[in-house]
Amino acid sequence: MKFIIERIISKHMIDRAENRLSNFIFNRKEQSKFGADKERTLVGYVGEFMVMEYLKVIDGDDDYEYDIIYRNKKIEIKSISC
Repeated sequence: MKFIIERIISKHMIDRAENRLSNFIFNRKEQSKFGADKERTLVGYVGEFMVMEYLKVIDGDDDYEYDIIYRNKKIEIKSISC
């Protein structure tokens, strides 16, 4: 089942995403095979924080295999900018 829930992006979400980005060094020459550049990573983290807020998840796991655990299920969150 797929559905869309529209959410407002808060300043707090953007600040949290930018704070998490400060732990990474982005270099176009060494871009990963997954296309992890700064802008895409920022969008991904904002998406994670939006879902976490909606589901009332306190903190994400930020694991390579999944982003959060909700009701004992591992969830990978995908975000794109429009």
